Amino acid sequence: MWYYKVVIGILLFPWSLILVMAVGAARLRYARRPRVIVLPTGSLPAPSPLPVPVPEPAPVLPGDLETSGVSLA
Repeated sequence: MWYYKVVIGILLFPWSLILVMAVGAARLRYARRPRVIVLPTGSLPAPSPLPVPVPEPAPVLPGDLETSGVSLA
């Protein structure tokens, strides 16, 4: 009874291709044109830089490098 599925698949396959092509053509035809945003020609005021705190580095302990597999010698 599997051949019924094959026959139905063969009959429906061209229609699926036609549907995909029709949807693709409609998307190209009715696509919105990209809007062009016109910026003002005058110079914009520069934003004031905010102070960024720099964290202090953590202290390196003597046992840190030996336990990580890196030898100092």
